[in-house]
Amino acid sequence: MFDKARLYESCDQTYKALIPILERQNKFTDLCKAYAHLSGVFHELASAVDKNDRLLGTYYRIGFYGSAFGPERDGKEFIYKWPLVTRLVEVVGEMRSLYSKLLQGDIVVYKDSSVIDPKKIDPKTNLLQITYVVPHFSPEDAKMRTDFISRTTNLQEFIFTTPFTKDSGGRAHAKHCTSQYKRKTILRVSNPFPSLKTAQEVVSRSELILGPLQNAIEDIDERAHRLEVALAKIPISIKNLSGILHGVVIAQVHGGPVEICHAFLKDSKEEYPKPKLASLRAALRRLLQACQRGLDVVAGDSKNGDQLIKHLNNGFDTICTEMRPYIQREKRKSKAGSQSEAKSVRFAVS
Repeated sequence: MFDKARLYESCDQTYKALIPILERQNKFTDLCKAYAHLSGVFHELASAVDKNDRLLGTYYRIGFYGSAFGPERDGKEFIYKWPLVTRLVEVVGEMRSLYSKLLQGDIVVYKDSSVIDPKKIDPKTNLLQITYVVPHFSPEDAKMRTDFISRTTNLQEFIFTTPFTKDSGGRAHAKHCTSQYKRKTILRVSNPFPSLKTAQEVVSRSELILGPLQNAIEDIDERAHRLEVALAKIPISIKNLSGILHGVVIAQVHGGPVEICHAFLKDSKEEYPKPKLASLRAALRRLLQACQRGLDVVAGDSKNGDQLIKHLNNGFDTICTEMRPYIQREKRKSKAGSQSEAKSVRFAVS
């Protein structure tokens, strides 16, 4: 049963308890079957690790609004577990089809994470709000959950984020990063996933509002983390790494690292706390360090043409030039110089 659920490590732990019992009872036929099964389990585990496709499920938060759903659903929200990688469009289609048949009427589906005021909903409307969520761990819990199984089992809290602005138009996305806020919503269920139930009611929720500066720091940290994860893969996917690098070093109109530098670090703005500005500079240095490592890897791959490497290096040189006045730096030559004619001043972020 564990192997069908792709909980291969749990299968191994079960056999560690069972095999000594079979040995004491001299049940050699059962031992043969156990070892054969265990061999297949480890083969599946090795294959899943090699393909990097170990996923135990996808989670969505679904809110129900409408008297037709009944008191057990109306005004409540649930966390649903779906198999492997289930896309939002699939969840929307299945839930709309299911409840349209059950309620014999039309179902309105909201696919965003904005706050819904039940008082403003037409009493005749049956509405579902479907939001993708991911497991949430406290800082202390995250330190203990270091392996795949611990980070994908015994899940009791989930989180989703909602960008918003405080202008009168109620836009989700601001025109400038100094006006961009983010709401983090943490949902807790009574019993941990995975479980025999595919849906569990949310028993508590909490919210954390990030101001523009903290939002910018987190955004930069997330970009750096994506690069670091890509660089830690064995083997490294050059295609994936190049795509992430392109998204960072090629000029962006809104929310890029250069805009963030200009917005929060230009002229030593006094309205922002110095410790927060120091955190932003640290995040930016971390991002540039990850970019440099990524560029070195891409440049060292013989399958990449000089044009791609030159394009990425030029983009990196541009953002370095723009960001140089705002964060600590020193001169350094590009390690990729042998692969590209471009030689430039890079940030040393040791």
